[in-house]
Amino acid sequence: MRNMEGGSYPRSLAFTFLPEFLSMNFLMAGMMPIASLGRVAVGGRFSPLTPEFWFVMSMALLAGFVVAHPMNWWLVANGLKHGMLTLRDQPAARYVDEPSHATHQPVVASPNEEHAGQATASRGEIVWMTVLSAAAFGLGVGAMMIIHGNM
Repeated sequence: MRNMEGGSYPRSLAFTFLPEFLSMNFLMAGMMPIASLGRVAVGGRFSPLTPEFWFVMSMALLAGFVVAHPMNWWLVANGLKHGMLTLRDQPAARYVDEPSHATHQPVVASPNEEHAGQATASRGEIVWMTVLSAAAFGLGVGAMMIIHGNM
């Protein structure tokens, strides 16, 4: 990621934080209820030393992937996160109203990534997605608390 942002580690952290924050909120929103249900179902045997633990955690990760997929799709489609087939040579603008410093198009871009390397989402859209991801995370925490009887 550092090389994709012109060799600057602080810059790569700054541009990576928001997409990872949004993605991880959705991942955790999907994982927490499933892991909680599994823990309740397994009971006292819920230990990393048991196959039940790893089965439950695998199912929770699968649920998290499914829940996070739409957000990850949006992030890639709007140039805020790189897809698996995206390679960028130069740093690029992250917002529509920010000038691009890129001198080349991506070397490889997925067919669905029309504007790879340059964010096409407005700041307003990014704010709404941030609110949506925080709400999804809150719902995941709430579901987990209800499952464990803490609400």
